[in-house]
Amino acid sequence: MTIKVFYDGDCNVCNHEMKMYRRWDPSGETLELVNIMAPDFRASDYSLDEKAIHRWMHSIDQQGKVHVGVDSFLLVWEQMGVFKIPNAILRKQPFYALAWLGYRFFAVIRPHLPRSKSCSIS
Repeated sequence: MTIKVFYDGDCNVCNHEMKMYRRWDPSGETLELVNIMAPDFRASDYSLDEKAIHRWMHSIDQQGKVHVGVDSFLLVWEQMGVFKIPNAILRKQPFYALAWLGYRFFAVIRPHLPRSKSCSIS
């Protein structure tokens, strides 16, 4: 069973991150990357909130638990076995709170960053 990772396929930064994830998991056995900008995507199909999914990165683990924002990154890194030291540090205070502060800032500016309608992670 894979982790579903939801991302904004029109966001250049998000696409860059997903390309890195695909390099770590080329077969897609661990991560299922779901483009929330795809015409047929509906957040309700995954019991996710439409506004929240467009503001924060979301993932759903193998047990069906939803992870949001920084917690989504930490889940992916842990499952992929990458960034082990940063992952361990960011799970502890005050680093966890600082990571969320940085992520919140990114979430505010992300809609104003250049968008790409033709970008593909494959």
